[in-house]
Amino acid sequence: MAIRAGLDLLHSMQTRDVTIQSDCLEAIAEIKAPDHELLANGGIIDDVKHLCNSIVNVSLVHTPRTCNGIAHRLAAIGFDDNLAAIWVDNPPECMLDLLQIEGT
Repeated sequence: MAIRAGLDLLHSMQTRDVTIQSDCLEAIAEIKAPDHELLANGGIIDDVKHLCNSIVNVSLVHTPRTCNGIAHRLAAIGFDDNLAAIWVDNPPECMLDLLQIEGT
């Protein structure tokens, strides 16, 4: 689950004051559900909740895909290339156009 991977990275970087946006309403709803143990993804959701509790001031919100083009493109790149990469200071060249549009 991409949310768990992102939270793992944020936790390892000791990041705080974070908003995680996802276009998957079902994932956000399941993470926020009080009875998540009964769900098929209960183990992953336990991991996500544990990571959320270890990061100061983290929130998870649903964002429509039309407002989340950067995440969608990154997911497509990772899926197509089976690539795992982290960019901290400089974004990849293939993201610059979207960053200029969505970053304003």
